[in-house]
Amino acid sequence: MLPQNLNEWLLCLTVVAIGVDRALSFWKAHLKEQPDPATTYATKQALGEHRREHKADIQALREEVKTALEKLEGEMRSLSHDRRTDVRTLHQEIRKVDNQCAALTASSELLNQELKNIGAKIDRFIAAQANKKR
Repeated sequence: MLPQNLNEWLLCLTVVAIGVDRALSFWKAHLKEQPDPATTYATKQALGEHRREHKADIQALREEVKTALEKLEGEMRSLSHDRRTDVRTLHQEIRKVDNQCAALTASSELLNQELKNIGAKIDRFIAAQANKKR
């Protein structure tokens, strides 16, 4: 079905022109994103040379990191051992204080009982003195 009048022809040509323009713009932008194969190869080649040049440096850094990690692990083990020792000592001190508190509580209970007995004896003595006066 073909357009019959001039307006329809112009509208169709405009739509086609806009579509072609967008397609060409996309194609041009897409082609710009693709690097030149010669520069890509040169970059890969330079990267390979760079890797070869710095392989010893990278290996030395890896060894340094490995040594540092081993040192840190040793320090962590030492700190863990020290912490366990400190916790054991603290538990012993807590048990010692607990035993002393238990002994003081028992002693306090005995003293309270003695005070009650002394109070009862004083009350009986006062009662006996009061009976003698009568």
